[in-house]
Amino acid sequence: MPGTLRNLFLRRWHAGILLAASVALALLIGTTLAAVFCKWYWGYIFSPRAMDPVITTITCVDGYSELYVNVDGSLGVAAFEPQYDMTHRQTWYRQEPYYIPRFRILDHLESQGLLGPTTRCITDETANAAASLVQNTLGKKLTAPDFQRFSPKVIACTAGDRKYIIILAVLDANSWDGDHFRHHELLFDVTTQPRLLSRRAWQFDVAGIEGAEFSGIAILLCVPLSMLFVLPTAVYVLYRRFSKGNRIARGHCPRCDYDLCHQFQRGCSECGWRDPRSRAATPVP
Repeated sequence: MPGTLRNLFLRRWHAGILLAASVALALLIGTTLAAVFCKWYWGYIFSPRAMDPVITTITCVDGYSELYVNVDGSLGVAAFEPQYDMTHRQTWYRQEPYYIPRFRILDHLESQGLLGPTTRCITDETANAAASLVQNTLGKKLTAPDFQRFSPKVIACTAGDRKYIIILAVLDANSWDGDHFRHHELLFDVTTQPRLLSRRAWQFDVAGIEGAEFSGIAILLCVPLSMLFVLPTAVYVLYRRFSKGNRIARGHCPRCDYDLCHQFQRGCSECGWRDPRSRAATPVP
């Protein structure tokens, strides 16, 4: 009996390991595919990179405006309207929470009381400097068709004795449906010579698969993959459990699965299968 219990425990233990391994493999493949897709399509796996720590040290906003292109091709500067700007952002937020990172710098500056009705427009000199910085960094002019759907936002600010320009620009990601865009956060130190301090970039959709983030995609992939791997494993485990041919191939008793070490001629002392002693002890009627 102890041998039978030991073999029963080992069988269940091996079956559990096989089933757990199949589930783990499905989870590994599903999460890996989800991570690869998110990195390729969105530019991040879980969430966009946090905004640069320098932005949290800003003490004054010298100017904020949206840039647009005039009919003659020159750059125009739109005045900051706090109520309209906040309403515009809230409209995006209501559509999908994942739009929030696009406006996180504006939300932060507004929460610190640095953006408001008294915020001035940037000067034409700053606007032209920002256009030049965008062209040198992204390789595209602000007058290019890529910028026509979303107006670039320029923030001139101060932190201590340092002067900064923050540019929030959206480029068309050249998707087949025209609804996939690439958002850029550019931070320049313009105290002396303009110098790029940090660059954050990621993609977003407007009327595509917005909201298809890592967690949702991973679940969508892991559930069918788990079924795909677990079902064959379960069939194999059941075959190992109930197949006499498989027991014999492993050198076990075909009746009780006791390990006979391939010594079938001696029979099984556990259940009496082909055991001469068991047959001798059986009374003759």
